[in-house]
Amino acid sequence: MPSRRDLPTTASIDTYELLYDQYNWSIREIVEHCDDTTYNAVRRELQNAGFDTAERNRGPVDGLARELWEMDPDELGSKV
Repeated sequence: MPSRRDLPTTASIDTYELLYDQYNWSIREIVEHCDDTTYNAVRRELQNAGFDTAERNRGPVDGLARELWEMDPDELGSKV
């Protein structure tokens, strides 16, 4: 695996696919690494290329919200 500085930083679908698919990077990591791009731009490009970006990029807030949503109402008081 090449070092991080050897990977392309160009904001293009080729770079996004390489980092997301082959190196298993999150969208946030791609945005931090690539020049002149945004989270939504990367996500949209990957989705247009056929990638399901929802599961891998779910953040801790989404995870907690899902956990609270699925929780039994009697347990909610102890979690919140």
